[in-house]
Amino acid sequence: MVNTVKDRKRTKHNPRKKTPRRMNPNRRNSILVILFAAAALFMASCSRRPIYSHFEAVGQQGWDRTDTLRFCVSAKQAGSYALRLDLRANSIYPYTQLVLTACQQTSRSKTSQTERITFDITNAVGDIQGNGTSVYQYHTSLPSVVLDKNDTLTVILFHSMARDVLPGIVDFGLTVDPIQVNR
Repeated sequence: MVNTVKDRKRTKHNPRKKTPRRMNPNRRNSILVILFAAAALFMASCSRRPIYSHFEAVGQQGWDRTDTLRFCVSAKQAGSYALRLDLRANSIYPYTQLVLTACQQTSRSKTSQTERITFDITNAVGDIQGNGTSVYQYHTSLPSVVLDKNDTLTVILFHSMARDVLPGIVDFGLTVDPIQVNR
């Protein structure tokens, strides 16, 4: 008798077909633990959302020395907060750095802090240091701040450059993230 391909498929034992292997219970439990830990980390990272994130546009003619940008942040809970300042500029900005002054004031505790901030726009060779294609984004940290419940933080920005009007500055953004919140 001659075995044909059809005959081989009908037989119960096919050497080419592999029998399914069962997963080791210990390995399955390890995978479940890893998935659970990843889900827990994801949930924990989502709970610390910024309490404030906003961008203020600069005029199309440029940022004038007399123009101040003002960000007002209300804290619903007492705690310490991290501040990040973002700058967006395009390629017509004429300098390698941007120097500005940032004033932080709180309403309830009546504290005030002034910082001189420097953004490196290009390196010594002239390569742009920001991220982007036609508009480049830069960021830096401001000193963290402690706020009381229902306190208001005001951040005021103005440039400290020699030129009165700075072309190429698109906008500034402020993001406030909780570091430790007192409940």
